[in-house]
Amino acid sequence: MTNKRRILAQDSAIDNNQIGIVGEEVKPLFLYYYLSDVDMGRFVQEGAVKSLTKSLLSKVRVPVPPVEIQSKIVAILESIDKQIETEKRVKTQQERLKRGLMQDLLSGTVRTTDTNIEVPEEIVQYG
Repeated sequence: MTNKRRILAQDSAIDNNQIGIVGEEVKPLFLYYYLSDVDMGRFVQEGAVKSLTKSLLSKVRVPVPPVEIQSKIVAILESIDKQIETEKRVKTQQERLKRGLMQDLLSGTVRTTDTNIEVPEEIVQYG
């Protein structure tokens, strides 16, 4: 029920509350990206342990463009994923820097000497 997807790099045995999908004439990464946007919770069989079944999952229709188009789509999505990861790393670094600077200012390690800080009018009204 966590809606996680993985691409396996080798033949594997999986638990009976998981399901493996292999597509015909479809690149694994294309299938992965397509299914990443599908809420698998809609296809769960109720029971003591909720599970996906082949019959329920067969209701998911995956459009399969030609392999060349699949490759282009995958390349675009991989480049977007790389950019997102880069932005997350930058954000983490900036948050760490901000926490460090705030600690330095609050502890007095760094002193502010210019107390004539210009405050915009729209902020002044809030005190």
